[in-house]
Amino acid sequence: MSTALGLLRSICPEVEGELKPNLKGLKGAIVRGYLPQIWVFKTDKETVTLRVDQEGHVCAKAGGAREPDVVIRIDHRLLTFALESRERPEGDIKPPEIEYNTKKGKTAFKFLRKRLGL
Repeated sequence: MSTALGLLRSICPEVEGELKPNLKGLKGAIVRGYLPQIWVFKTDKETVTLRVDQEGHVCAKAGGAREPDVVIRIDHRLLTFALESRERPEGDIKPPEIEYNTKKGKTAFKFLRKRLGL
């Protein structure tokens, strides 16, 4: 079975590659207003933190974080499926519970959730 940590680490370069070019110019000033971001994914098997810093560097680490922007409580199988396929699974699936702790976190998550398959 895949780990959420491994899957999130594997997409960090992709997210970083998409984000960094958008940090330049006027558009960059707007995007930087939403950074840094800290998202915590909690499953029945593990807790993983995804961080994006002010410069667009992205990393995933085991464990939780203080003062996350977003906390996602999700079934482990659903999270790994979503991260592997970038799609929501078909059928009657319990949706993730999303806790928005900051307005910038809510805005960023709503914008990026489909890219993660959530």
